[in-house]
Amino acid sequence: VIGSRVIELEMLKRENDPLLRAARYLIRYYADCMGMNIMLCSYYGDKVLCADNAWPDHSIPEIYKPGRSMPIFKGAMAKVILANLSPSQLKSIHSWNAERIRESGLGETLEEFLARMAEIRSAGVTITQGEVVDGLVGIAAPIRDGEERVLGSVVFVLSIEHFNSLERDALAQEIRHIASEIEHGILRASKFAATAPIAAARPRRVPVYRG
Repeated sequence: VIGSRVIELEMLKRENDPLLRAARYLIRYYADCMGMNIMLCSYYGDKVLCADNAWPDHSIPEIYKPGRSMPIFKGAMAKVILANLSPSQLKSIHSWNAERIRESGLGETLEEFLARMAEIRSAGVTITQGEVVDGLVGIAAPIRDGEERVLGSVVFVLSIEHFNSLERDALAQEIRHIASEIEHGILRASKFAATAPIAAARPRRVPVYRG
């Protein structure tokens, strides 16, 4: 049985986490407008966690719920976070996880791993198919704070069939836009006292990507 203290801490985290506060309404708005499942992920040192999600397309099982950890070397949501860590962080990760990195196809050597991360970082968006769950596509963009430190990622989760019926470049542009709006919300909040409420960004009109 989950104790009341654990529940209280979870509530405090959700009320005070700048990433969650900036993103919670935006991801629900865009998920509803686009008919697309959206997941928000956070990076906590050595883990990638599902922080929140908006899941209007129930034809896809809700594979990750808030608080659940995810593999750090597989899936768009984790790879795009990994690629935006500093070179020193990546070198440290490689020193402890070289075998897992090779198994994930991210490079046989440190040099190959760093080159692959630079490629993902330069693209700005990562798209993976079936890496975490068979038959699903993830399209993710990083979320950074005002000092360009990666906080997490935002990701579309859709079936391969749905993905193949849509414009890949349009999806990449939309996920980048959502990430940018979340970043602006975090930046605005940092300019006010910690207790001041965050004014959610006003979402723009978006195309509907319903299957």
